[in-house]
Amino acid sequence: MAWTTPITWSTAQIVTATELNEQVRDNENFLYDSLNLVTVGTTSNILNTAYQNTTGVMKYVSVQAYATTGTAIMAFYVGTTSPPTQKISAIQWVSPAVFDTGTIAGIVPPNYYYTASTQNFNLNFWVEYNLHAT
Repeated sequence: MAWTTPITWSTAQIVTATELNEQVRDNENFLYDSLNLVTVGTTSNILNTAYQNTTGVMKYVSVQAYATTGTAIMAFYVGTTSPPTQKISAIQWVSPAVFDTGTIAGIVPPNYYYTASTQNFNLNFWVEYNLHAT
């Protein structure tokens, strides 16, 4: 099913069921079908290492880690160069209980670099989802 360019409705225009189905239902179906989430388990990725999104599609990355001692800081960075410098999510604990967990995440455009930068955190898991357009 193809995307249909939305219509600009005019005042007092009589809209048919066919028009509404095309504009609302069919375009929503197109958007739903266009977003196929494919989970890529990347347990080999490690904290404080820059990676590049070479998939050709947008990527959603989620990283969960647990605090170990002292002040625990974890941030997700994205950028066009390595190492990336644009912080897009972060968490920090001061005097955490051991094993307090946190998750950082972000969207990575094709060819961009990304990293989970941490201090006093150990990795629980790292999961990536490739966002495919059909």
